[in-house]
Amino acid sequence: MDVTPSLSNTTEELIGKRQALFANLETPETIPRFFEGVADNVSWTLHGNHSLAGEYTSKQSFINQVINRLGPMMRNGLRFQINRLHVGSPVTVAEMESTSVGMDGAPYDQIYAWICTFENGTIVNVHAYVDSVAVIDFLRRNEG
Repeated sequence: MDVTPSLSNTTEELIGKRQALFANLETPETIPRFFEGVADNVSWTLHGNHSLAGEYTSKQSFINQVINRLGPMMRNGLRFQINRLHVGSPVTVAEMESTSVGMDGAPYDQIYAWICTFENGTIVNVHAYVDSVAVIDFLRRNEG
């Protein structure tokens, strides 16, 4: 994972903490650990023109309506590859891609950019950008 360390208020300790947090997204077994670092009342906006897009006003609503909807459609579970972290304080940007395979056997060819605002080490606001066409195609092929 590449890291941009030159953003404001960045220390090696902060970079390490953010790397460790986002690394939890790489396997389905550790995704719950990532969400331990997300505030219960997070404001999470998933941008795009697809059925998952919208504003989620709690961690649980995002997990229920997005993570728990997509996860069962994956042969190998929901998995993210962290390509770059642009670490700053209070904002960290994660550039990621999916390494998941749908139940239909085709890769979930998705890219992500999450702009995460932290307060006291906890994510309190996320603006997440995804490829809408990839979401629509994946849901069409795997939801049923």
